[in-house]
Amino acid sequence: PWFWAIGNHEISPSGMKRREYLDAMRKYDKSGSFPATYYSFQKNGIVFVVLDGARDDAVTSQGYFSPANLKYLGDVAGAYPESPVVVFQHFPVLYPIASKSHEVTNRDEYLRTVTAHPNIKAIFAGHFHMAKIERGKNFVHITNPSLVQYPNAFRIVTMRRTSEGFVIDTSMVETRLKNIREMSRGGSPGAGLQAGRAVDTNVHMVVK
Repeated sequence: PWFWAIGNHEISPSGMKRREYLDAMRKYDKSGSFPATYYSFQKNGIVFVVLDGARDDAVTSQGYFSPANLKYLGDVAGAYPESPVVVFQHFPVLYPIASKSHEVTNRDEYLRTVTAHPNIKAIFAGHFHMAKIERGKNFVHITNPSLVQYPNAFRIVTMRRTSEGFVIDTSMVETRLKNIREMSRGGSPGAGLQAGRAVDTNVHMVVK
């Protein structure tokens, strides 16, 4: 099965609306019923929450997580206090670099929701097209690279509950289209930042 998180390129004031996007996903993705553009599912004792931080009222690269999104996250985490919760979303809340144009405008409110629930162990995001791993108060924040821009790569991630804690192993896989990757590297002045350091790519982590 595959799952999706809505981002700033999917909806806009003059383009596709949130309802149209949701209808399309319901039609073509048979993984779930998707009652909204934020939803959750469970696998092997782990609760996964997908959030919607996109805006269809303005053309912007900034994210905003509505009160409904944040309440949903808190409600799901609160309903499964003994289970690790992993969040997927397009917009990071721990930024890999400073960029006013790419910020989440209600980040402080978002982080209050997360820190109120210590069973939220990991947040996965994209948006900046960069590989970066950072530690929050009670969680690990993993920003991911892009397939369409250097390093033209994706992550393979495994997670498991152990007596040691919540274990996350992540490895980076580059596209096999080497010519495209080299073209992208040449056209990306921040290629080194985008690819990340060794501590941002193939990493073994334990989140207590």
